[in-house]
Amino acid sequence: MIIIEQLKKVKDTRSHINQVYPVIKVAFVVITAMLCGQNKWTDIKDFGEGNIDW
Repeated sequence: MIIIEQLKKVKDTRSHINQVYPVIKVAFVVITAMLCGQNKWTDIKDFGEGNIDW
């Protein structure tokens, strides 16, 4: 998948303390949430938590 290949190029500049999830997974959740109509950070967070098994 082209999106995943591009996301692999993103450098994670967060400190180790803040790296609960890999940056590629965070970016994927943000993109899919936005494609599903989530526009606010709280909605994106809820979307991610609601689909964590996915």
